[in-house]
Amino acid sequence: MDQQQILNSSLDDLVFENRNKSYGAYFLRRIYGKHITISVILAVTIFFLAFASPYIIAFLKPAEAPIAPKKVTYTELSEPPPIDKNTPPPPPPDLPPPPPKTIKFTPPVIKPDEE
Repeated sequence: MDQQQILNSSLDDLVFENRNKSYGAYFLRRIYGKHITISVILAVTIFFLAFASPYIIAFLKPAEAPIAPKKVTYTELSEPPPIDKNTPPPPPPDLPPPPPKTIKFTPPVIKPDEE
């Protein structure tokens, strides 16, 4: 290849120079860019539709009639009973003291294999 052809050729032409272009690899490499473009456009479209589908469904759904608020009636509460400050609190119940925690190590007993 001369210098002008090298500047105007693609990488595929340089890789497949003096090789068999009819067995399929050259064709697959040549259309690879078109496949990538189609797949990116398809992926972006699917992502957009998945993201926008709740908004589209809400837009197409007919508006529901507003629900009238229920009338709430309030009742007045009676005053709480007065707290007698002179009454002492009840004494805490007498609990028995907890048992002492002791851990005793028992040495292992070695027995013959027959036992």
